[in-house]
Amino acid sequence: MVSAASWENCSDQPEFASWILRKIGTSILRKMSSNINLHNAKVTKVWPVANNEARWIKLDKLAYVGPDGKSREWEMASRTTRPAGSKVDGVGIIAIIEKESGPEVVLQKQFRPPVEGICIEMPAGLVDPNETLEECAMRELKEETGYIGKVLTSGPVVYNDPGFCNTNTVIVTASIDMADPRNQNPEPHLEESEFIEIFTVPLASFYESLEQLASEGYRLDARLQIIAMGMKLGKRYVANHKVPLTPKGHLQAAEAGAQLREFITPDDTICFYTSPYLRARQTLEEMVEAIEDMGVQYKTYEEPRMREQDFGNFQGTSEEMEEIWIERAQYGHFFYRIPHGESAADVYDRCASFNETLFRQFSKSNFPSVLVLVTHGIWARVFLAKWFRWSVEEFEDLQNVPNCKWIVMEKNDSTQRYKLKTHLSTWSELERGKRDEEIKRDTGDEFTFNSTVPVTDSEVDQVANAEIRARDEQMAKSVKIKKMFDKLKLGEQGADDDHDDKSCQNQV
Repeated sequence: MVSAASWENCSDQPEFASWILRKIGTSILRKMSSNINLHNAKVTKVWPVANNEARWIKLDKLAYVGPDGKSREWEMASRTTRPAGSKVDGVGIIAIIEKESGPEVVLQKQFRPPVEGICIEMPAGLVDPNETLEECAMRELKEETGYIGKVLTSGPVVYNDPGFCNTNTVIVTASIDMADPRNQNPEPHLEESEFIEIFTVPLASFYESLEQLASEGYRLDARLQIIAMGMKLGKRYVANHKVPLTPKGHLQAAEAGAQLREFITPDDTICFYTSPYLRARQTLEEMVEAIEDMGVQYKTYEEPRMREQDFGNFQGTSEEMEEIWIERAQYGHFFYRIPHGESAADVYDRCASFNETLFRQFSKSNFPSVLVLVTHGIWARVFLAKWFRWSVEEFEDLQNVPNCKWIVMEKNDSTQRYKLKTHLSTWSELERGKRDEEIKRDTGDEFTFNSTVPVTDSEVDQVANAEIRARDEQMAKSVKIKKMFDKLKLGEQGADDDHDDKSCQNQV
């Protein structure tokens, strides 16, 4: 069984900033120089310029025929820097750094004389002769930020202000791998007239961070604001079952496929069951591709009962989501039913029904030798709790299952029972300080991912702290309940061996 990769991130990130400033969810990564301050810049004079004196642009007047057939005139500005043979002036780069606390967007502050203020922009630059757009993007990223990136996507040509000028851009998205030694201490290579401060904002609060910066007097690059607004609207209106894998998710799924190759032999046959959620099906595709050349026979089935716990439809405000998550922590994850959604107990009922299907499948003589369930973290834990008849307290004690982690169950042919081969981490096995740290991280990831509205760091902290308090109370109660339950069972030994099985084995 493997949990589908999601938007969560778990890469290790060393501290590399020469100094860090934490404010409104932003991180300053590198300061230009101790004696240079962007706020000191100002416009001192404005005067007309003739086209033959301009270096970068020119002003033209053109005649055109309108949709009504009438001849008309238009004034426009044109760039004079576009390379011969190129249809594009420059590129903008949305660069993402993967961090343990979540992905962050690399942005920059730069004084722009035409707007008489400091602009918040993405790294960008003009295309050089005989240079591809991807080459230009990676060159400009290195020059302006010092980072070495990898191109993920290149968008279509977009026009910056079509009613005023013919300037156009292609937006390139890139990832920055902090495991690359070259990214440990990035050094920008700025031109003599460039003064740029590089900083990051969390991808989860991209829009809110820009909103805050605007309120502080910074000018926002329109392309950047539109991208952030589109991401906000997209997250608000994309249903949970339609959330796709991120580039990192695809890598995790491919790695799970490579591990599957090690589990199986060419003589094996495989039955795949997958959740119908898009990210689960994409995970399955990556795994199948990894074993395609082995000649292993396999079948795939989509199973709606394997879907993730329903967290409601399109969620409301971040305040409402924070209230729900805190209430859930206090009530207990297993029994708390999310408004317009499910409780883990509801998922348990689905798992019980699916288990019966599996039992019937297992009874067939031609059932494949390997069964793979491609599902989600909560569903996987509930499935195991049902299969091995764990108590509610044991379920509550389980930590989240990492993205694309294999959970292996192996059948003993002599006893016909399955044994859990994978160790599942529990909260009770952790030392208090480490436990609080892990709860805060896992809760923050789950809260952020399942909230289709942006949430602030403060809201994440409130939810995480409520979860820590609830876990402490729950663990104390669980010890008492387990002692009482074990005492009651002492007089019933042998009455029902099937239900008394606590050895992580189960009869099929």
